[in-house]
Amino acid sequence: MSNISIALSLADSHCHIGIDCTDSDIDALADQFNNGLVDKDDFFHIMTTYHLDVGFVDRLLSQLKSSVVVAYFGVHPWYSHLFSTEDHGDVDLLQLKKLHYNKVLVPAPSEDLLSVLPVPISLEEHMTKLERLIEIHGHKFKCGIGEIGLDKLFRVPSNGYFGSQLAQNNGATKLSSCKVSMEHQTAVFDRQLQLANKLKKHISVHCVKAHGLLYDIIPRYTSISSVILHSYSGSSDQAKRWITTYKGKKSKLFFSFSNWINGTDNKRCLLEDIIGYAEDNQILVETDVSVDDYLVRGKHEDYFLHLEGIFEKVGTILGRDQDEMVELLRRNMCRSIE
Repeated sequence: MSNISIALSLADSHCHIGIDCTDSDIDALADQFNNGLVDKDDFFHIMTTYHLDVGFVDRLLSQLKSSVVVAYFGVHPWYSHLFSTEDHGDVDLLQLKKLHYNKVLVPAPSEDLLSVLPVPISLEEHMTKLERLIEIHGHKFKCGIGEIGLDKLFRVPSNGYFGSQLAQNNGATKLSSCKVSMEHQTAVFDRQLQLANKLKKHISVHCVKAHGLLYDIIPRYTSISSVILHSYSGSSDQAKRWITTYKGKKSKLFFSFSNWINGTDNKRCLLEDIIGYAEDNQILVETDVSVDDYLVRGKHEDYFLHLEGIFEKVGTILGRDQDEMVELLRRNMCRSIE
């Protein structure tokens, strides 16, 4: 099989809509999906991350003729500061912004940063919206909760958030000194786990430098159908703990790997270790890229090479031929969204 033929036989277990996406991009993407770009159900596992891309995924699903997409609805930790877990009553909007961001950002934001940050969004109202979208689209598409998680390294960009409509998003956008408190990140994360547990859904989880805390929280939720640790970056010892904890449990555990995060030369030893510890049925592959940035802009081969690259590396480590790997990974993908 050619490289693209291999990728077309798989599934992308974690991808996104780009921050510069438009309605016309979504319409063009829907046209490509409807015209047979991929003829596999559940191929593109598309994550939402904040309040704006939820609308794009909703628009995409509403146009699709087949179930080529698995939709995940959630708040990424990089956007957790935009959401409030409290009811501030009748406080005026400027005061509300100050109260909220001074509490959840460390250090407190400068006046310049505060000026571009939006009025905080009610997390409860957003969760109600996400649950409603799952109810609407869940009859046709598999739906999960994602991308959610924790990130100790993230710093808020100087334009308020990636994808801000009030300030330019480009390579020159600098990061502020502000981090989102782990207390607030945990509250937002925990609320989404509650929703996943209630709906018995699978979750796709982001984690940077918070793997101990993540491990302490997730196993409490025993009705989540699958835990997918996306682009896993924890240690080998942490991976062993996850594997031991979920052995024999009703909830399933998966490690998902991407080429540009897990497939680099300096991560090769860790990738080999994790794959060596995990069961064959716990392995997934992903691109972790924005599908519209590639497919709408004519970079199809580049997109599929992301998937093919990690496929080949995982297959080499496992010592499986192409046909065996394709069958294994498709089977794992189906299990992950049951």
